[in-house]
Amino acid sequence: MKIGILRKFISSMITAVILSIILVFVHGYAPFLVYFMYSAIGCLIIGMPCSILAEFIVMRVKQSILRLSIGLALHLFPAGIIVLLLSFDEPGGIMVVLKYGNIFVYSIITAAAVLWLVDAVLKIAIKGKEVSY
Repeated sequence: MKIGILRKFISSMITAVILSIILVFVHGYAPFLVYFMYSAIGCLIIGMPCSILAEFIVMRVKQSILRLSIGLALHLFPAGIIVLLLSFDEPGGIMVVLKYGNIFVYSIITAAAVLWLVDAVLKIAIKGKEVSY
């Protein structure tokens, strides 16, 4: 269990670094450390617990592809909820947020998908065989 939590922490930090690099090149209004700080906080407070919960939920699924698909969906679902919550203060609601999609919407969805991917790759690297998520 300790290895799993350590792997989730490492996955969160790698995801924060990847997202920060992407944001520096795409958005570029702040230095890397600012993007990393906010990305790391989001990945640790929201991403890591959701990732641990997703692993517990899919633990009993036998098929590898189904397990990976459910894991990805369970990573993207909380991201979608956060995007929905961010859209409440917009006058047009969720449709305006998605249509004019600011950088936060894309960062949240990207962070969830990258966290899932990095964690799956780390799990393969640690176990040295086919991923069972």
